[in-house]
Amino acid sequence: MIHTQVYGFFQTCLPDQAKEVKEYFPNGKNSIRIRKTNGQEFIFSLREPKAWKFETIEQFLADMKGEKKHG
Repeated sequence: MIHTQVYGFFQTCLPDQAKEVKEYFPNGKNSIRIRKTNGQEFIFSLREPKAWKFETIEQFLADMKGEKKHG
């Protein structure tokens, strides 16, 4: 899926968050980095239309490193 399509899903899934987007960037396959108007940055990743994640960059990186989950 191309990044503009991923952004379209982001707008549909999280319309209130989408209103605050300043810009977005590709972040790998089916993933974009979102920069909000207040400077905060997040990652939106899409596996399929009903399976997506919206997370901080720190959490995204921790998951990539295979951080063990507690609990």
